[in-house]
Amino acid sequence: RIDVTSGPIYGGSIAVPARPGTNLELTYMYHDGGMIWEPRVPPGPREPEVGLGAHYIQVGGQQYLPNGNVHPYGSFTIGAVAFSPENRSTVWEMAFTAGVGVKNYINEKIAIRVDARLVLPVFWGGWSIGCGPGGCGTGFGGTVGMWQGAFTGGIVYRLGQ
Repeated sequence: RIDVTSGPIYGGSIAVPARPGTNLELTYMYHDGGMIWEPRVPPGPREPEVGLGAHYIQVGGQQYLPNGNVHPYGSFTIGAVAFSPENRSTVWEMAFTAGVGVKNYINEKIAIRVDARLVLPVFWGGWSIGCGPGGCGTGFGGTVGMWQGAFTGGIVYRLGQ
């Protein structure tokens, strides 16, 4: 069992308008936390906390509703996470996020952004290929081993027109 401890999140995103009310978004988040390993088989003592960096690299969409200077939005991203524990090797997994937020434009170019996201890494369990009289198919399975929440804020600078 691994307990992941909280810590600050740093990052940034680049959004490109895809159509009115929709942006495509590339996001990078770094979670500077820690982890505590607690062996269960055989039962053992908890190890001391070590540093754990989680690098989330995501791409997705943002659907927003312009209402004057205020733009509430929902977002969904999918991509990868690299877990980098202290003195151990880096592990890459799939991850996705879902969130809601609001941008409040101070002028045409600058806004304040606040959002809340559910951050979910997926730990793969396996995959399969099967064939039968009706054809062939594939399947895969995994589990969301940990649920994380991210409350973020930032400044938006709009380039171009």
